[in-house]
Amino acid sequence: DIGSTSGAVRSLRLLVGFEAKGMWTSATTSASLMGATLGSVLAFWVGEPLGRRRELLVGSSLYLFGSLLCVAAPESGAAYGAVFAGRWLYGLGVAFSMHAAPVYISEMAPSAVRGMLVGGKEGFIVGGILAGFAAAAVGEAALPATSVFRGVWALPVPISLVIF
Repeated sequence: DIGSTSGAVRSLRLLVGFEAKGMWTSATTSASLMGATLGSVLAFWVGEPLGRRRELLVGSSLYLFGSLLCVAAPESGAAYGAVFAGRWLYGLGVAFSMHAAPVYISEMAPSAVRGMLVGGKEGFIVGGILAGFAAAAVGEAALPATSVFRGVWALPVPISLVIF
């Protein structure tokens, strides 16, 4: 998410046909963070009743629906609204997943590898940020300029399906 946003926002500007400055660019860039902020508060209350596994499934579902909403954004000025909503849902998924994952790993993993697995989760997050930058760069080189955001934000779809 962090890595892919810069290339995706440039692509979205071209699709809409005007230079979105200020509020729209800021809102699009920070929509997932807004969702994650609210999701962190929600996860605090609903995480325990859901349980770790179901909380991870909720997070994965939100990743899936948020990504699909971004990919299916209309070919018009309404694309910003659809992308904002999709990124916001994606951010909710981030909150639920990041709330549940460390505890789930520590509850399920044998004590001999528990720390390595929780640390590995953090490594995968950083690797995902790097992969997002790479996906945006490859997308800008290989895809039509107005479709880069669709290609970049479609990548989480198969990953979220694997969790199911």
